[in-house]
Amino acid sequence: MSKTGWISSTRPDAEKFGEVTPGRIPRHKFSKEIQEELTRLRKLDNWHGLAALVTDWTVIILAALCGEVLNDLSSWASWIFYLGVALPVIGTRQRALATLLHESAHDILAKNKRLNRFLGTCFSGYMIFQSYNAYRRSHVRDHHGSFGDPRIDPDLRAHISAGLYEPQSGAKFRWRYLISPLFGRQTPSVVKELVTARLSGTRKEAIRGISVVAYVACIGGAFAVFGLFDLFLYYWIVPLFVVFPMVNWYIEMLEHFPLVGSAAIDVRTTRHRALGYISRHFLGIHNEGYHLDHHLSPKIPYWNLPAAHGARLKDPVFAQAIAETAPVGEGVIWQFQDMVRRVDADQASERLGRFTDIDTIDAELAPSK
Repeated sequence: MSKTGWISSTRPDAEKFGEVTPGRIPRHKFSKEIQEELTRLRKLDNWHGLAALVTDWTVIILAALCGEVLNDLSSWASWIFYLGVALPVIGTRQRALATLLHESAHDILAKNKRLNRFLGTCFSGYMIFQSYNAYRRSHVRDHHGSFGDPRIDPDLRAHISAGLYEPQSGAKFRWRYLISPLFGRQTPSVVKELVTARLSGTRKEAIRGISVVAYVACIGGAFAVFGLFDLFLYYWIVPLFVVFPMVNWYIEMLEHFPLVGSAAIDVRTTRHRALGYISRHFLGIHNEGYHLDHHLSPKIPYWNLPAAHGARLKDPVFAQAIAETAPVGEGVIWQFQDMVRRVDADQASERLGRFTDIDTIDAELAPSK
Protein backbone atom coordinates (compact mmCIF):
# COMPACT_ATOMS: atom_id res chain seq x y z
CA MET A 1 0.00 0.00 0.00
CA SER A 2 1.21 3.49 -0.77
CA LYS A 3 1.97 6.15 1.79
CA THR A 4 -1.27 7.86 0.80
CA GLY A 5 -3.29 4.80 1.77
CA TRP A 6 -4.12 3.92 -1.82
CA ILE A 7 -3.49 0.62 -3.52
CA SER A 8 -1.33 0.93 -6.60
CA SER A 9 -3.31 -0.12 -9.65
CA THR A 10 -0.85 0.59 -12.43
CA ARG A 11 1.88 -2.05 -12.27
CA PRO A 12 3.64 -4.06 -9.52
CA ASP A 13 6.64 -1.70 -9.34
CA ALA A 14 4.54 1.48 -9.47
CA GLU A 15 5.54 2.69 -6.01
CA LYS A 16 9.21 2.26 -6.86
CA PHE A 17 8.79 4.87 -9.56
CA GLY A 18 6.45 7.04 -7.49
CA GLU A 19 3.45 6.26 -9.68
CA VAL A 20 0.68 5.83 -7.14
CA THR A 21 -2.81 5.47 -8.55
CA PRO A 22 -5.88 5.29 -6.29
CA GLY A 23 -7.63 1.96 -6.09
CA ARG A 24 -10.30 0.20 -4.09
CA ILE A 25 -10.25 0.94 -0.36
CA PRO A 26 -9.36 -2.22 1.61
CA ARG A 27 -12.23 -3.99 3.34
CA HIS A 28 -12.28 -5.10 6.95
CA LYS A 29 -13.10 -8.78 7.28
CA PHE A 30 -15.79 -9.70 9.78
CA SER A 31 -16.01 -13.08 11.48
CA LYS A 32 -17.87 -15.94 9.85
CA GLU A 33 -20.58 -15.77 12.52
CA ILE A 34 -21.23 -12.08 11.89
CA GLN A 35 -21.21 -12.58 8.12
CA GLU A 36 -23.79 -15.36 8.41
CA GLU A 37 -26.00 -13.13 10.54
CA LEU A 38 -25.69 -10.31 8.00
CA THR A 39 -26.58 -12.66 5.14
CA ARG A 40 -29.87 -13.54 6.86
CA LEU A 41 -30.71 -9.83 7.04
CA ARG A 42 -30.74 -9.50 3.24
CA LYS A 43 -34.26 -10.92 3.10
CA LEU A 44 -36.70 -8.66 1.22
CA ASP A 45 -40.48 -8.20 1.29
CA ASN A 46 -43.08 -6.18 -0.60
CA TRP A 47 -44.61 -4.07 2.16
CA HIS A 48 -41.88 -2.04 3.92
CA GLY A 49 -41.11 0.06 0.85
CA LEU A 50 -44.77 0.67 0.03
CA ALA A 51 -45.52 1.65 3.63
CA ALA A 52 -42.57 4.06 3.60
CA LEU A 53 -43.74 5.75 0.41
CA VAL A 54 -47.30 6.14 1.73
CA THR A 55 -45.96 7.54 5.01
CA ASP A 56 -43.77 10.11 3.27
CA TRP A 57 -46.60 11.40 1.13
CA THR A 58 -49.00 11.42 4.07
CA VAL A 59 -46.62 13.68 6.00
CA ILE A 60 -46.13 15.96 2.98
CA ILE A 61 -49.86 16.29 2.31
CA LEU A 62 -50.67 16.89 5.99
CA ALA A 63 -48.04 19.64 6.17
CA ALA A 64 -49.56 21.34 3.13
CA LEU A 65 -53.12 20.94 4.44
CA CYS A 66 -52.22 22.43 7.81
CA GLY A 67 -50.59 25.36 6.07
CA GLU A 68 -53.70 26.03 3.99
CA VAL A 69 -56.05 25.71 6.96
CA LEU A 70 -53.95 28.23 8.89
CA ASN A 71 -53.91 30.50 5.85
CA ASP A 72 -57.71 30.66 5.98
CA LEU A 73 -57.55 31.59 9.67
CA SER A 74 -54.56 33.91 9.84
CA SER A 75 -52.13 35.00 7.15
CA TRP A 76 -49.24 35.72 9.53
CA ALA A 77 -49.73 32.44 11.40
CA SER A 78 -49.71 30.52 8.13
CA TRP A 79 -46.40 32.13 7.11
CA ILE A 80 -44.84 31.24 10.46
CA PHE A 81 -46.03 27.66 10.03
CA TYR A 82 -44.88 27.57 6.41
CA LEU A 83 -41.36 28.80 7.13
CA GLY A 84 -40.89 27.05 10.46
CA VAL A 85 -42.68 23.75 9.90
CA ALA A 86 -43.91 23.06 6.37
CA LEU A 87 -40.68 23.89 4.54
CA PRO A 88 -38.34 21.79 6.75
CA VAL A 89 -40.83 18.92 7.05
CA ILE A 90 -41.51 18.72 3.31
CA GLY A 91 -37.86 19.28 2.37
CA THR A 92 -36.69 16.47 4.63
CA ARG A 93 -39.44 14.19 3.33
CA GLN A 94 -38.22 14.94 -0.18
CA ARG A 95 -34.87 13.65 1.05
CA ALA A 96 -36.75 10.58 2.33
CA LEU A 97 -38.12 10.05 -1.18
CA ALA A 98 -34.52 10.22 -2.41
CA THR A 99 -33.71 7.50 0.13
CA LEU A 100 -36.42 5.30 -1.39
CA LEU A 101 -34.94 5.91 -4.85
CA HIS A 102 -31.58 4.96 -3.35
CA GLU A 103 -32.94 1.69 -1.94
CA SER A 104 -34.67 0.91 -5.22
CA ALA A 105 -31.47 1.53 -7.19
CA HIS A 106 -29.78 -1.09 -5.02
CA ASP A 107 -32.70 -3.47 -5.75
CA ILE A 108 -33.60 -3.73 -2.07
CA LEU A 109 -36.80 -1.68 -1.72
CA ALA A 110 -39.11 -4.56 -2.65
CA LYS A 111 -38.80 -8.25 -3.42
CA ASN A 112 -40.88 -7.88 -6.58
CA LYS A 113 -38.69 -6.28 -9.26
CA ARG A 114 -41.49 -4.28 -10.88
CA LEU A 115 -42.69 -2.99 -7.52
CA ASN A 116 -39.12 -2.12 -6.59
CA ARG A 117 -38.76 -0.03 -9.75
CA PHE A 118 -42.17 1.63 -9.33
CA LEU A 119 -41.53 2.62 -5.71
CA GLY A 120 -38.25 4.24 -6.72
CA THR A 121 -39.53 6.28 -9.64
CA CYS A 122 -43.05 7.62 -10.23
CA PHE A 123 -43.78 9.01 -6.75
CA SER A 124 -40.25 9.31 -5.42
CA GLY A 125 -37.23 9.67 -7.72
CA TYR A 126 -39.03 11.36 -10.60
CA MET A 127 -40.67 13.87 -8.26
CA ILE A 128 -37.24 15.16 -7.21
CA PHE A 129 -35.95 15.27 -10.80
CA GLN A 130 -33.94 12.06 -10.54
CA SER A 131 -33.63 9.75 -13.54
CA TYR A 132 -33.53 6.14 -12.33
CA ASN A 133 -30.87 4.78 -14.68
CA ALA A 134 -28.63 7.83 -14.37
CA TYR A 135 -28.88 7.58 -10.60
CA ARG A 136 -27.92 3.90 -10.69
CA ARG A 137 -24.90 4.74 -12.83
CA SER A 138 -23.80 7.61 -10.65
CA HIS A 139 -24.52 6.08 -7.26
CA VAL A 140 -24.33 2.30 -7.54
CA ARG A 141 -21.66 1.98 -10.23
CA ASP A 142 -19.51 5.07 -9.67
CA HIS A 143 -19.94 5.87 -5.96
CA HIS A 144 -20.14 2.36 -4.52
CA GLY A 145 -18.17 0.68 -7.28
CA SER A 146 -15.30 3.18 -7.11
CA PHE A 147 -15.78 4.39 -3.55
CA GLY A 148 -13.03 6.73 -2.44
CA ASP A 149 -11.43 6.98 -5.89
CA PRO A 150 -11.14 10.73 -6.61
CA ARG A 151 -11.01 10.05 -10.34
CA ILE A 152 -14.47 8.45 -10.42
CA ASP A 153 -16.47 8.64 -7.16
CA PRO A 154 -18.94 11.51 -7.87
CA ASP A 155 -19.66 12.22 -4.20
CA LEU A 156 -15.98 12.55 -3.32
CA ARG A 157 -15.30 14.61 -6.45
CA ALA A 158 -18.16 16.97 -5.56
CA HIS A 159 -16.65 17.57 -2.12
CA ILE A 160 -13.18 18.04 -3.56
CA SER A 161 -14.57 20.52 -6.12
CA ALA A 162 -16.26 22.41 -3.28
CA GLY A 163 -12.86 22.83 -1.62
CA LEU A 164 -13.61 20.71 1.44
CA TYR A 165 -10.28 18.90 1.37
CA GLU A 166 -8.07 21.92 0.79
CA PRO A 167 -5.83 22.90 3.73
CA GLN A 168 -7.71 25.42 5.87
CA SER A 169 -8.28 26.48 9.45
CA GLY A 170 -11.11 25.05 11.49
CA ALA A 171 -12.66 28.52 11.80
CA LYS A 172 -12.68 29.03 8.03
CA PHE A 173 -14.14 25.58 7.51
CA ARG A 174 -16.86 26.19 10.10
CA TRP A 175 -17.99 29.42 8.48
CA ARG A 176 -17.69 28.36 4.85
CA TYR A 177 -19.11 24.84 5.03
CA LEU A 178 -21.24 24.63 8.18
CA ILE A 179 -22.71 28.10 8.74
CA SER A 180 -22.95 29.84 5.36
CA PRO A 181 -24.80 26.88 3.71
CA LEU A 182 -27.71 27.75 6.04
CA PHE A 183 -28.03 30.90 3.93
CA GLY A 184 -27.88 29.03 0.63
CA ARG A 185 -24.16 29.34 -0.14
CA GLN A 186 -23.80 25.71 -1.26
CA THR A 187 -27.26 25.35 -2.82
CA PRO A 188 -26.20 26.20 -6.41
CA SER A 189 -23.30 23.71 -6.32
CA VAL A 190 -25.52 20.97 -4.86
CA VAL A 191 -28.16 21.51 -7.53
CA LYS A 192 -25.45 21.57 -10.21
CA GLU A 193 -24.01 18.28 -8.93
CA LEU A 194 -27.45 16.69 -8.97
CA VAL A 195 -28.00 17.82 -12.55
CA THR A 196 -24.57 16.85 -13.89
CA ALA A 197 -24.35 13.52 -12.05
CA ARG A 198 -27.96 12.41 -12.35
CA LEU A 199 -29.47 14.04 -15.44
CA SER A 200 -26.42 13.83 -17.68
CA GLY A 201 -24.43 10.86 -18.96
CA THR A 202 -25.12 9.02 -22.18
CA ARG A 203 -27.51 10.35 -24.81
CA LYS A 204 -30.14 7.85 -23.68
CA GLU A 205 -29.71 8.92 -20.04
CA ALA A 206 -29.97 12.59 -21.02
CA ILE A 207 -33.23 11.91 -22.87
CA ARG A 208 -34.59 10.08 -19.85
CA GLY A 209 -33.53 12.99 -17.67
CA ILE A 210 -35.43 15.42 -19.87
CA SER A 211 -38.42 13.08 -19.67
CA VAL A 212 -38.28 13.28 -15.88
CA VAL A 213 -38.34 17.08 -16.03
CA ALA A 214 -41.29 16.90 -18.43
CA TYR A 215 -43.04 14.49 -16.04
CA VAL A 216 -42.83 16.97 -13.15
CA ALA A 217 -43.80 19.83 -15.47
CA CYS A 218 -46.94 17.93 -16.48
CA ILE A 219 -47.88 17.50 -12.83
CA GLY A 220 -47.34 21.21 -12.30
CA GLY A 221 -49.46 21.89 -15.38
CA ALA A 222 -52.27 19.76 -13.96
CA PHE A 223 -52.23 21.84 -10.78
CA ALA A 224 -52.33 24.99 -12.91
CA VAL A 225 -55.34 23.75 -14.89
CA PHE A 226 -57.29 23.42 -11.64
CA GLY A 227 -56.09 26.79 -10.38
CA LEU A 228 -53.81 25.25 -7.75
CA PHE A 229 -50.38 26.03 -9.15
CA ASP A 230 -49.52 28.16 -6.11
CA LEU A 231 -49.87 25.03 -3.95
CA PHE A 232 -47.50 23.11 -6.22
CA LEU A 233 -45.06 26.02 -6.14
CA TYR A 234 -45.09 26.69 -2.40
CA TYR A 235 -45.38 23.13 -1.13
CA TRP A 236 -43.22 21.31 -3.65
CA ILE A 237 -40.93 23.44 -5.83
CA VAL A 238 -39.78 25.89 -3.14
CA PRO A 239 -38.79 23.20 -0.60
CA LEU A 240 -37.23 21.17 -3.42
CA PHE A 241 -34.87 23.99 -4.40
CA VAL A 242 -34.38 25.62 -0.99
CA VAL A 243 -34.52 23.01 1.78
CA PHE A 244 -33.78 19.77 -0.08
CA PRO A 245 -30.33 20.87 -1.39
CA MET A 246 -29.41 22.20 2.05
CA VAL A 247 -30.40 18.92 3.71
CA ASN A 248 -28.43 17.02 1.06
CA TRP A 249 -25.35 19.13 1.75
CA TYR A 250 -25.28 18.47 5.49
CA ILE A 251 -26.27 14.80 5.24
CA GLU A 252 -23.65 14.03 2.60
CA MET A 253 -20.99 15.73 4.70
CA LEU A 254 -22.06 13.60 7.65
CA GLU A 255 -21.82 10.48 5.51
CA HIS A 256 -18.16 10.65 4.52
CA PHE A 257 -16.32 13.89 5.24
CA PRO A 258 -13.45 13.92 6.07
CA LEU A 259 -13.19 10.19 6.77
CA VAL A 260 -12.94 9.04 3.16
CA GLY A 261 -10.09 11.48 2.60
CA SER A 262 -8.10 10.37 5.61
CA ALA A 263 -8.87 6.74 6.54
CA ALA A 264 -7.57 3.73 4.63
CA ILE A 265 -10.02 0.95 5.56
CA ASP A 266 -13.74 0.78 4.79
CA VAL A 267 -15.08 0.73 8.38
CA ARG A 268 -13.45 4.12 8.97
CA THR A 269 -14.34 5.90 5.72
CA THR A 270 -18.08 6.28 6.38
CA ARG A 271 -19.79 7.84 9.39
CA HIS A 272 -22.66 6.33 11.36
CA ARG A 273 -25.01 9.23 12.04
CA ALA A 274 -25.55 9.98 15.74
CA LEU A 275 -29.25 10.76 15.80
CA GLY A 276 -31.66 11.42 18.66
CA TYR A 277 -35.41 10.84 18.72
CA ILE A 278 -36.18 14.19 17.08
CA SER A 279 -33.26 14.52 14.67
CA ARG A 280 -33.84 11.07 13.16
CA HIS A 281 -37.18 12.33 11.82
CA PHE A 282 -35.31 14.95 9.79
CA LEU A 283 -31.85 13.53 9.09
CA GLY A 284 -32.37 9.79 9.39
CA ILE A 285 -35.72 8.88 7.84
CA HIS A 286 -35.90 5.25 6.72
CA ASN A 287 -32.82 4.43 8.82
CA GLU A 288 -30.66 6.60 6.57
CA GLY A 289 -28.37 7.30 9.52
CA TYR A 290 -27.01 3.75 9.35
CA HIS A 291 -24.89 4.77 6.39
CA LEU A 292 -21.77 2.90 7.42
CA ASP A 293 -23.75 -0.33 7.66
CA HIS A 294 -25.24 0.36 4.25
CA HIS A 295 -21.82 0.84 2.67
CA LEU A 296 -20.53 -2.35 4.24
CA SER A 297 -23.58 -4.34 3.09
CA PRO A 298 -25.47 -2.50 0.32
CA LYS A 299 -27.78 -5.47 -0.19
CA ILE A 300 -29.35 -5.24 3.28
CA PRO A 301 -32.69 -3.34 3.11
CA TYR A 302 -33.12 -0.24 5.24
CA TRP A 303 -35.50 -1.89 7.71
CA ASN A 304 -32.82 -4.41 8.69
CA LEU A 305 -29.94 -1.95 9.06
CA PRO A 306 -30.38 -1.51 12.86
CA ALA A 307 -30.08 -5.28 13.28
CA ALA A 308 -27.02 -5.30 11.02
CA HIS A 309 -25.50 -2.54 13.13
CA GLY A 310 -26.08 -4.56 16.29
CA ALA A 311 -24.44 -7.61 14.74
CA ARG A 312 -21.36 -5.65 13.66
CA LEU A 313 -20.89 -4.09 17.07
CA LYS A 314 -19.63 -7.51 18.19
CA ASP A 315 -16.54 -6.79 16.07
CA PRO A 316 -13.99 -4.74 18.06
CA VAL A 317 -12.64 -2.85 15.03
CA PHE A 318 -16.13 -1.77 13.96
CA ALA A 319 -17.11 -0.93 17.54
CA GLN A 320 -14.01 1.25 17.91
CA ALA A 321 -14.78 3.08 14.66
CA ILE A 322 -18.30 3.82 15.94
CA ALA A 323 -16.99 4.96 19.32
CA GLU A 324 -14.62 7.42 17.63
CA THR A 325 -17.10 8.96 15.18
CA ALA A 326 -20.52 8.47 16.81
CA PRO A 327 -19.94 8.13 20.57
CA VAL A 328 -22.84 7.19 22.81
CA GLY A 329 -24.57 10.26 24.22
CA GLU A 330 -23.45 12.59 21.45
CA GLY A 331 -25.39 13.80 18.42
CA VAL A 332 -24.92 15.35 15.00
CA ILE A 333 -23.74 18.66 16.49
CA TRP A 334 -20.81 16.79 18.06
CA GLN A 335 -20.13 15.15 14.70
CA PHE A 336 -19.99 18.52 12.95
CA GLN A 337 -17.68 19.79 15.70
CA ASP A 338 -15.52 16.71 15.18
CA MET A 339 -15.21 17.66 11.51
CA VAL A 340 -13.92 21.08 12.56
CA ARG A 341 -11.41 19.49 14.95
CA ARG A 342 -10.10 17.15 12.25
CA VAL A 343 -9.79 19.96 9.70
CA ASP A 344 -8.05 22.20 12.21
CA ALA A 345 -5.60 19.37 13.01
CA ASP A 346 -4.91 18.93 9.28
CA GLN A 347 -6.36 15.40 9.33
CA ALA A 348 -8.86 15.78 6.48
CA SER A 349 -6.72 14.58 3.59
CA GLU A 350 -4.15 12.15 4.97
CA ARG A 351 -5.14 9.51 2.40
CA LEU A 352 -5.60 11.93 -0.48
CA GLY A 353 -2.22 13.53 0.10
CA ARG A 354 -1.69 16.41 -2.32
CA PHE A 355 -4.61 15.34 -4.52
CA THR A 356 -7.11 17.75 -3.01
CA ASP A 357 -8.21 19.65 -6.11
CA ILE A 358 -9.92 18.36 -9.23
CA ASP A 359 -7.45 19.88 -11.70
CA THR A 360 -4.50 18.04 -10.14
CA ILE A 361 -6.46 14.79 -9.93
CA ASP A 362 -7.61 14.94 -13.54
CA ALA A 363 -4.17 15.94 -14.80
CA GLU A 364 -2.08 13.43 -12.86
CA LEU A 365 -4.45 10.59 -12.01
CA ALA A 366 -6.34 10.15 -15.26
CA PRO A 367 -7.42 6.50 -15.66
CA SER A 368 -5.12 4.62 -18.01
CA LYS A 369 -6.64 3.68 -21.37
